[in-house]
Amino acid sequence: RRTGPRMLDLVVTDMQDLARGVRGYGLAASDPARPLPAFGAGSHVTLLLPSGLERSYSLCSDPARRDLWRIAVKREDAGRGGSREVHDRLAPGLRLAARGPINGFPLDDGTGPALLIAGGIGVTPFLSMLPELDRAGRDWRLIYLARSRAEAAFLPELARRAPRVEPH
Repeated sequence: RRTGPRMLDLVVTDMQDLARGVRGYGLAASDPARPLPAFGAGSHVTLLLPSGLERSYSLCSDPARRDLWRIAVKREDAGRGGSREVHDRLAPGLRLAARGPINGFPLDDGTGPALLIAGGIGVTPFLSMLPELDRAGRDWRLIYLARSRAEAAFLPELARRAPRVEPH
């Protein structure tokens, strides 16, 4: 018998503006004595928002951390409402239910070099992959495309990894 993703009780720990229209959030277990579940690089978590909407977001933190997960959400005013709700209602201290983590985009476990190509907010799953690649001793390169520097989330963090990160 197959079971679904595990239900979680999370709390928003912090939030920060990462780029124009992109906000990052820290998520921790509501019970600090319980570590967050382990996840593989490329995983996502599904948030059950206060309105009842469910939206999935890539975990963009180091998979080795079990005390804090990070997600980043681009506000899409013309979207279905999830990103607007996240931006308008999530704040430090808010508790919310979630499911996961689930990995539909796993990092290839090969030993050769990795070429990662990301566009805009699509960089988020790669942020969990970079520490895994480093720990495995693999060579990697990330090409990161964005419409402008102002819309390139995580650019200061990624710039510290130059020349292996090439922003365009």
